[in-house]
Amino acid sequence: MNLNKFLNDNLIYQIISFSKKINIDIYFVGGCVRDTILGIKSHDIDIVPFGIDYREFSKILKKKLNASAVPFKDNVRLYVNNTVIDVSKPRGETISDDLQKRDFTINNLAMDKNGNIIGDTTDIDKRLIKHVYEEVFQDDPIRILRAFRFASQLGFQIDIETLNKIYHEKELLKNAPNERIYDEIIKLLKRNYNFNALKMMQQSEVLFILYPEFKKIEGLPQGKYHKDCALTHTFKVVELMQFMAEKLNLSDQTKNILLLTALFHDVGKGFTGEKNNYKNFIGHEIESVKIAKKYLTKYPINKNQINTILLLIENHTKIRIYSTETARDNTLKKFIYKHYPYLEELILFTLADNLTKGKSMEPIYQTIIRIREFAKLMHWERKNLITGHDLMQLPIEDKKMFSTILNDVHEKLVIGVLNSKDEAIKYIKSQYIIQKQS
Repeated sequence: MNLNKFLNDNLIYQIISFSKKINIDIYFVGGCVRDTILGIKSHDIDIVPFGIDYREFSKILKKKLNASAVPFKDNVRLYVNNTVIDVSKPRGETISDDLQKRDFTINNLAMDKNGNIIGDTTDIDKRLIKHVYEEVFQDDPIRILRAFRFASQLGFQIDIETLNKIYHEKELLKNAPNERIYDEIIKLLKRNYNFNALKMMQQSEVLFILYPEFKKIEGLPQGKYHKDCALTHTFKVVELMQFMAEKLNLSDQTKNILLLTALFHDVGKGFTGEKNNYKNFIGHEIESVKIAKKYLTKYPINKNQINTILLLIENHTKIRIYSTETARDNTLKKFIYKHYPYLEELILFTLADNLTKGKSMEPIYQTIIRIREFAKLMHWERKNLITGHDLMQLPIEDKKMFSTILNDVHEKLVIGVLNSKDEAIKYIKSQYIIQKQS
């Protein structure tokens, strides 16, 4: 245990010293105690005060620590630099009563001001997630997802009785708020043990309560290019995508985009393969987009991020297809132009998607090298050579064509088919004026 390190932390020391000075009993509870026992640095501190109203204590502590505060129903959240401190209302008359109302045995622990642990650490030693009391999921159905999130975060297994309880009570999640569902799912995906957590969600059928469409890709063979069923492949892509994102130190937003892309990218296969006896899955990208959109629009994700996820899903097979067909230079240049805003994300996802198949990656690597080389040669500054004002000077009767013409000409200028404004004007006249008049 790293209790001394925790107790000697400057912020913790200030809180303890202050509570002793005003003669208030406080207990550190939950995750910060668990993480301290595991030797994990925690940036979230949970405190339960006794002998004073929690709101009053948070008010005094806020002033002492020069913190900002946000009140919630049964707790006040304080922000001090990079640390979050939750001062919560006790769940009973004593700390023992409080602990008996917590979700899992790895969390029903407390530490007093002197560093004494209250509670049983056996399940932490066993690396086991076990529910504390019978009504735990009825009191808060989101705790079902928290079990899998902790499994993903800590690499723990879920106790068989708890997993069985989850299976029988999974329907409770149907009425859970989408915002809280998303919060747990995205946290789960961004942890190192997400594969095992997702497999347990499959085993308990919680995955299918949240996303029924995934049931259709469970056990679904994918042909000679895949060694796994579509669902296991999905889990492996999520796992590898998280590993890559972590190694590349990607932003949280980019991680979220890539991991949600990984989760939904092949779910449409369950709705396309049946048309040809599962010989191929042509069009599964479009079906996957429809399913992903159905759920993502319910979650607190901004529209730009959702659009990027949907575009990545829609185009996630393109680079692989180009690699098998040895795409022409202009084809790749047009591809770069069309998808440039999220090109790097598309490349990263292509790698994660295909590395899990156990097949030779050399053609894909070579195609990515070509794409990156061509991307360096794109003339983005040339988009400014032709504007709507230029089109107004030409005898183009149908003004609705302006957008089509600009897109066409801008692409050719950027990829190098056209190299000047004069060439662009001549091209417009030959393609959109002379042809129409004739």
